[in-house]
Amino acid sequence: MPDMEASKYAARQARCADELQGSVRCRSLEKYLVAKNADGTRKNPMLWELLAPTDTEGMSESAIAEVMDYQLREAIMDYNRNFRFRKVNKNIDASTFQFICLTLLGFPDSCQADERRYRVIDEIGGGYDIGTWRRAHGPEREVFRRLAEHLLEWFAEDDEEDDDVAA
Repeated sequence: MPDMEASKYAARQARCADELQGSVRCRSLEKYLVAKNADGTRKNPMLWELLAPTDTEGMSESAIAEVMDYQLREAIMDYNRNFRFRKVNKNIDASTFQFICLTLLGFPDSCQADERRYRVIDEIGGGYDIGTWRRAHGPEREVFRRLAEHLLEWFAEDDEEDDDVAA
């Protein structure tokens, strides 16, 4: 059974990373977070599951998006470990990792995706063109996989704290 749990966790992490990486192309992260398909299903169900308030009844989409945006920023700012950035062969401290994540996701401004990517590449010391950076198995993907892992851990801790309070 542990292999099944590890497999489920890896699938959730990959899905979360996909959704996070998809947000880089958008001008508005808040709109991206609450986007729906034509049939009314969520375009980003994993981010919705992690970030949306538990009770959304009576809340507007923009209010829900603000809460999700806040939750995401809080989770990123709570990241407190060094990151072994294998794709660029560097150790990145927690504050640099936070900067990379926030910049790629469009915090504090929502300039063009490639401009945000150049800022990050410059921050880590260059050496990459945009095409290499955003490739399916490139450095950007590595960042989002680590962020996804952090989000899953962070929200699992929140659920455990909620369970402790309820007991």
